[in-house]
Amino acid sequence: MTLPMISDEHKERIAEIDRETERLTALEETRQIESRMEKLTNLKMRNSDTIVLSGHGCYIKVRNDGLAVEYSVSGSQENVRVLTMHRGVHRIKQIIVVAKSGYISLDAIEWTANQGITVIMLNFKGELITVLTPQQSRNAKLSYLQIQASESPLSLTISKELIRQKTLAQIETLKSIDEYKHTRVFKKYRAARVWSGPPWILLENEVSTLQQLDSVEAVRVFEANLAMYYWSELNGIPIKFDRVARKSIPPHWLSISQRISDVSYFHNAHQASNPYHSALNFAYALLEAQCLEAITLSGLDPSIPFLHSYQENKHALVWDVMECWRASIDYLVIELFQRTTFSKGDFYQELTGEVRLSEELRRYIIASCRVDNISIDRQVRWLRSTLLEQ
Repeated sequence: MTLPMISDEHKERIAEIDRETERLTALEETRQIESRMEKLTNLKMRNSDTIVLSGHGCYIKVRNDGLAVEYSVSGSQENVRVLTMHRGVHRIKQIIVVAKSGYISLDAIEWTANQGITVIMLNFKGELITVLTPQQSRNAKLSYLQIQASESPLSLTISKELIRQKTLAQIETLKSIDEYKHTRVFKKYRAARVWSGPPWILLENEVSTLQQLDSVEAVRVFEANLAMYYWSELNGIPIKFDRVARKSIPPHWLSISQRISDVSYFHNAHQASNPYHSALNFAYALLEAQCLEAITLSGLDPSIPFLHSYQENKHALVWDVMECWRASIDYLVIELFQRTTFSKGDFYQELTGEVRLSEELRRYIIASCRVDNISIDRQVRWLRSTLLEQ
């Protein structure tokens, strides 16, 4: 029996139907993912003093002397929310914008400044664009003291204290991993290591030698050496994906990789090729914004550092202050990853191999992986008082 021949036209039609079916299936999966992440974000942001804007066509403007904020939920123009705040009866302190398009009007900038609201703008790459603080105070005396301290032994004292606090936080993060080591998903991680003792012991021993260092450069080398050991202990921690996603994602997405990205132009942690580090970079960008806000409001000059080298048109003092909180962010992102089973669409890959986060996952990270502003303000006040007491 001879089977009938299928014409090229019919073959093309069948292929077109298959492509449309795949597209609709992927769209439905994306909607389910976004709905899941949106619910988690809403739970985290309930009763919060922060608004997170995302999607396309978001705006912040003044309407009837109130601040009107519009943004889309799950990137859908059919699911748009409008919030209106009135002077003196709101509790909002921050508006974080991660939208791809939209605007903030000039009268809205004035309105937020008068109401003590900081507007933080991040892009989808996890980079800080700008921070609009209620005050843009500058203190000439503080700037002078910063310059003076950066060229004196006080710079070494401050640098040691920043790295001491960072190392202690790293110790706590390593201890937190023990909470998950017994679980089945950590089987490969356990098999790849033989511990003669708790992994944080080295850091505890080394931090006691920090006070013996006699230069800022020696402190930088000390920090770099401990960082290599610290990140090696995080390397290999499993990342959970559902069964459908595991069939199509790259193998190196299944566990935390080394901190240095293989696709980075500058051979550093930027342009992350691993989901964890992509999420971490985004959380760090928010930390950078929070530190810049605290430094600006304190009257310190964000461009004059003590630990990091001065760079033209860079906020190097922000990098100094961030050191105290990086390990805390590391822990928060690890905790988020351990309680989440990711799906296809939570992450996507650029042609270069760089990993990006979905819109809803970015909002969830902002909601879940933040250091409270009070703690950062306290750290900046310590720095300010140290300078004034010299």
